[in-house]
Amino acid sequence: MKNEIAIDTVNTENKRLIGLDILKILSMFFILIHHFSKHGGFYANATGFSQTIIYILNILFLPSVNIFVFVSAYLIVKKNSFKLRRLLYLYLQIVFFAIFTYLFSLLITKQSFSVTTLFQCLDPFNNFFWFTNSYMFLYVLTPLLLLIVNKLNKKAYLILIYALLLVTIFSTYTSFWPFLNKGFSGMWFVFLFLFAGYIAKFDIGFKKWVWIVLYAISLVISYFCFPETIANPVYTTLSTIISTVSLFNIFKDITIKNKFLTKTIQLVVSCTLGIYLLHDSHFIQQILYSKIINTPYFYTRPTSILWFFLFIIATFIVCLLFDVARKYVCKLFLKIIEKIKDKNKNEDTKKDTV
Repeated sequence: MKNEIAIDTVNTENKRLIGLDILKILSMFFILIHHFSKHGGFYANATGFSQTIIYILNILFLPSVNIFVFVSAYLIVKKNSFKLRRLLYLYLQIVFFAIFTYLFSLLITKQSFSVTTLFQCLDPFNNFFWFTNSYMFLYVLTPLLLLIVNKLNKKAYLILIYALLLVTIFSTYTSFWPFLNKGFSGMWFVFLFLFAGYIAKFDIGFKKWVWIVLYAISLVISYFCFPETIANPVYTTLSTIISTVSLFNIFKDITIKNKFLTKTIQLVVSCTLGIYLLHDSHFIQQILYSKIINTPYFYTRPTSILWFFLFIIATFIVCLLFDVARKYVCKLFLKIIEKIKDKNKNEDTKKDTV
C-alpha cells in the first residue's frame, strides 16, 4: 500500500511537470511573438485586422517572461535544492551564445573583430541579454531565497506576500520607488521567486474555472488599460501578476499519457532558454530583422500576418534544432573525454601491475 501511494505521488508530480513544461514552451513562443511585433516592426507597421490580431496575441501572453521565471522558481522550491553545477551550466550557456552570436554577426556584417567585445562575452552580467542578467542574479541568490521560503510559516509568508505586492504597486504606479523597473530587473525576478515559493509550499485552493475567469478579467484590464504594452511592456502590474498566477494554475495539472509526446515536450522545454539566447542576443537583434529576414519587405504586404506567423515558427524551429545539436555535440565531447580518461586509467593500472 505504501509503495502504491509513493508511485501515485511520483506520477502526480510528473503530470504536473508536463503541464508546466507546456506552459514554459508557450511562454517562449509568445516571447518570440512579442519580439517580432516590437523589434521586427510588424505591429507598428501593420494595419486593420493584422494589427488587431498581433495586439491581442501580445495581451494574451503579456506575462510570458514572468511565467518563465515563475515556473523555474516553483520547481526549484518543490525540489528544495540548489545545485552549483546548474549555476555553472547557466553561465557557460550564456557565454557560449554570447560568443557564438557575436562571431556569427561578424560574418554577416563584415565588421572587424574586437578582443574587448569577446572578453565582454565572458561576463555573465553583460548587456547582451537583459533577461539572463536578471536570471543569473536570481540563481546567485537562490540558496538565500530557499532559506527564507523554508523558514516561513503560512501566516508569516502571507505577510511577506502582501508586503511584496505593496512594494510592487508603489514601484509600478508611482515614481517614488521605481527600482523594480517595470519587471526588467533582477529584483523583480526575486519577487517572482517568492510568489512562486508560496504556491509551492501552501498552494491556493481555487478550482480551475476560477483561474480561467481571473485570467479573462486580467486580459480585459490589460487590453483597455495598457494599450502601449507592445512598445513598452510592464510585467509588474496587478493584472499581469494575476494573469501569471492564473495561467500557472490553469496549466499546472495538465496531464499527457503519450510517452513519445511527453519526451518530445521535455526535449523542447530543455531548449527554451537556448531559443531565447540565440534569437534575442544583442548581436542577432541587429541583423535578424534587417538582414536575415528583412521584415520591412513583408510587413507592408497584404499577407503580412501570414509572414508574421511563418517567421516566428521558423525562428522557433531553427533555434530549437540548433540547441538540440549543441547539446548533442557537448554530450559527445564529454563522452570522448571520459573514454580518454578511462583509457589513461587502464594504462596506469597496467603499468602499476607490471
